[in-house]
Amino acid sequence: MFEKAKIRVGNTVDFEHEFKDDDDVVISIASPTTLSMHLRKPDGTVVTKTALLVSDGTDGKLHYQTLVADLDVIGDWTRQFYVKLASSEWTGNLFKFTVHRKLA
Repeated sequence: MFEKAKIRVGNTVDFEHEFKDDDDVVISIASPTTLSMHLRKPDGTVVTKTALLVSDGTDGKLHYQTLVADLDVIGDWTRQFYVKLASSEWTGNLFKFTVHRKLA
């Protein structure tokens, strides 16, 4: 039996988020002034990365694909997306994940 895939130090991972309002309706994030993803490392350091729209933004989706050097510490991490539009800003939910050691 195989174990579920784990995120490991140095992996590239495509994180995606969909912004919705309290009524579960998609929020258009077209024409943003800022798209970012914050990564909180196990030691509490926060690193901000530039995110990208998945399409034209009307679907409320953005993503960030980590670079090999991004996930550089073993332990519990937190990620959160942020969008700023001309007249509003949105902060996504906090999502926790664990980065595991490599075997070699």
